[in-house]
Amino acid sequence: MSSSFWVQEGSEFLQQVSRLIQEEMGQFVSNSKLPKNTVNNGVLFKKVKLFFEQRKWNYQIIPNQNSLYFNYQADLGKWMVFFVAHESQKQILVYSVYPQKVPEAQRSTMAEFITGLNYYLLMGNFEMDLGDGELRYRTSLDCKDSPVTLPQLQQVLVTNLNMMTRYFERIQGVMEGQISPQEAIAKHLGTRIAHNIP
Repeated sequence: MSSSFWVQEGSEFLQQVSRLIQEEMGQFVSNSKLPKNTVNNGVLFKKVKLFFEQRKWNYQIIPNQNSLYFNYQADLGKWMVFFVAHESQKQILVYSVYPQKVPEAQRSTMAEFITGLNYYLLMGNFEMDLGDGELRYRTSLDCKDSPVTLPQLQQVLVTNLNMMTRYFERIQGVMEGQISPQEAIAKHLGTRIAHNIP
């Protein structure tokens, strides 16, 4: 994926995601406007919608972006999950966005934590915006060689939810200075959490 793609397409998407997160947290700026066209017709995006509709899950479409999001409630907290279909790149990405932004004073510590943690992860990764402290977990699906299937979508989502759930409490601990990055990594490397998604 070229850097120009993110400049032309990705930045607009990320701006909309940021607005949605702010709105969810009660910080939406009243004069911000999202595009009014809510028709998303990409092939991959249609498959993502089918995945949700077959399970009768509620979701919201992000206008003009072949993207949707929903709120996920786990035992330890609630966060927003985004499905993004990059039609031209033949890729589907899933983001779990941590519900709190990392305070500026803790961003270097959090960066140390997620960098060390990412070294051990087999699928997906944590990432943080150093500018505003947004923290998220990303998984992806490459659809270049074969059509995407519903079981593949389920797997990429389950992995994403598992990992955010697995490290949710440790992220909070590092953010609040209750545990060091090294301790947080060591404590949870062997933990396994399973979700049953129909």
